[in-house]
Amino acid sequence: MCVIEVAEDGLVLTTLRTTEEMRQLDEIGHPNLPKPNARMLEIAEKIVALQSGGFDPPISPIAMKMRRALGRKAA
Repeated sequence: MCVIEVAEDGLVLTTLRTTEEMRQLDEIGHPNLPKPNARMLEIAEKIVALQSGGFDPPISPIAMKMRRALGRKAA
């Protein structure tokens, strides 16, 4: 994982995890989780349904800087 940021007149790539910290999914395995409570699952489904819909997030400051640095108009 990494993040790319605009710094002065260039781009900086910062790794968020080192190679040694990364694991394949088959190395990690799946946790032994209990079955969800039926009532809690019903409530969760209602919350998801209420929150579902269009999503138009604002452009992050980092994305705006990158677009400017790359000469693209921030739309």
